[in-house]
Amino acid sequence: MSYNDLIKGRISSVSQIYFVTTVVNNRVPFFTNIFLGRKVVEEMRRLHNEKIVQSIAWVLMPDHLHWVFQLGEEHALPTVMMLLKGRSATKVNKALMRQGPVWQRAYYDHAIRDYEDMLYRVIWLQILCVQDWLQTLEIIRSGTQYGFKNGGLKPALQLITAAQISSTIADIQTCGN
Repeated sequence: MSYNDLIKGRISSVSQIYFVTTVVNNRVPFFTNIFLGRKVVEEMRRLHNEKIVQSIAWVLMPDHLHWVFQLGEEHALPTVMMLLKGRSATKVNKALMRQGPVWQRAYYDHAIRDYEDMLYRVIWLQILCVQDWLQTLEIIRSGTQYGFKNGGLKPALQLITAAQISSTIADIQTCGN
């Protein structure tokens, strides 16, 4: 799907909750390096702390990000994505002493319609984390991926903890009432 196809009909509403996916340029797995992954997480937290968004749930994979958040009152969705991608790309490029795009220009977004839709997206992220951790356990056992010979961890970031999940679901249930 082209960039122009992705932005057709895109609407940004104050306080709207969105599920977005953005992909690394050429699917380079930058975020197998946890240090680089933290650069993205720092920028997501910064947007949250600046009250530009209220971050709800996210999963950062080696070459893409899934994120559920609620827009604040002052910034549109394209601005939020520009801030996240621009700031994190600057930090990643600096850490790698390189120049060039980190993220693909486009991103996928889905406006959350209701409680059930939000719950579905958050649970989907949880399942994605569990699936990846199960694959990681197999990798540790076999030691075959990413050049590890005697086992090792697949360094993707799945930072939705059990406490965050419980808190998020409680928040969703509050919003749904």
